[in-house]
Amino acid sequence: MGDAPLGLLGATQDEVVPLAFMRRHWTADHRRRHSLDTHANCLLSDQEPETIDHIVVTYSYPKQIWWNIRAALNETSALRYCDKVLEWWEVWRSLWAGEYKQGVDSIFALVAWEIWKERNARLFRGVVTQPMQLLASIRHQAELWCKPVPRVLGVYWSE
Repeated sequence: MGDAPLGLLGATQDEVVPLAFMRRHWTADHRRRHSLDTHANCLLSDQEPETIDHIVVTYSYPKQIWWNIRAALNETSALRYCDKVLEWWEVWRSLWAGEYKQGVDSIFALVAWEIWKERNARLFRGVVTQPMQLLASIRHQAELWCKPVPRVLGVYWSE
């Protein structure tokens, strides 16, 4: 995966999911645990406390993204409600079989990464991306990941 910076964390996109599982993102709930100044509710929805679970799973924006990703992959089975990133990841993994099974963790990481970047763009730059634009970006990134690695100077670059 890549090495694009993750906001102020300095994490990379392949670290976003493990950090979410460990609840280590600098969301409002994390800042409160460290006695740092923070806002009470999520700045995006202003309805619930800002947690990584809210940002990636339970807020209406990521729900719409996840639903559209599932629809694009022809996955239409009913889902049980999940309110934690780890729980959603386990449900996500259970949905797939056959040829899709191999890439589900990569897709999950890519979608979570793009949702987190959207949160940071809204928070730090005031830029709002509509769901269909974010879905196009996710599709583009997925297509780049699937392209063969270019041959440069006689060496295959893998990272």
